[in-house]
Amino acid sequence: TYDAYGRLSNYTQRVDRVSAGAVGLDGTIYETKATLHSVTETTRTGATFSALGALTGYEETTALSDGQGRPAGESVLHRENMVFHPLGQLRSYDGDEMKAESPDITTLVHWSGSFDRYMRSAGTVEKRRERLSTGEIGLEVTTARTELSYDEFGQMVRYKDSVDRSDMPMATTTIVWENGLFDQMGNLEGYRETTRLAAKGFSTAMANTKVVERSGTTYDGNGAVWAYVESLNDSSQPAVTTVTERQSSQYDRM
Repeated sequence: TYDAYGRLSNYTQRVDRVSAGAVGLDGTIYETKATLHSVTETTRTGATFSALGALTGYEETTALSDGQGRPAGESVLHRENMVFHPLGQLRSYDGDEMKAESPDITTLVHWSGSFDRYMRSAGTVEKRRERLSTGEIGLEVTTARTELSYDEFGQMVRYKDSVDRSDMPMATTTIVWENGLFDQMGNLEGYRETTRLAAKGFSTAMANTKVVERSGTTYDGNGAVWAYVESLNDSSQPAVTTVTERQSSQYDRM
């Protein structure tokens, strides 16, 4: 539905995942051939807008069920104070999120981002704080993403995340994701990810570093990962390298 100014304020969207052979070239679903695997229904309500007509907030409920109509998950998110760059990129918002599997926890979220001269993401800061049904505050996590870089096609090939958690107040986790490599379809083929947990300051106490390198990633006809080779090195076991070779991956219809 639309408000008095013709702006979309509420909608419901349903996505049915059915067997591929039941879908015609024009998108028609042939009911006699179709096997329903899952249903995702998204309902957005209460959209608000600025004086210039930009979206500033909404509430969205997403419900997932299997082919027999059995619930398989639900989430509710609320967004407010949304601010956009004049060219349309989202710059910041506040909100909260709740999942059906943990109804006693509401996660409060504040997100902000910046952009480079090509309007690509130049960095983000996300603060998440759990609020329990008792009114107490649970886990707090702040993630700052910096040092982003891109290839000539605009695909992100490197970034650095710094993560601070309230359950580890004396430590910071740093994640450097780099050497992103993509195939001609834009699918990720390989990368290197270095995760370091260390005490804050100059101390080297409790420092631990894990390095994961993935290569040779291929995908099936549905775009899901089919195979890859992955190595893991952990500073706690410097003489050991763990290599995982995954092949012929199969998925259910959810």
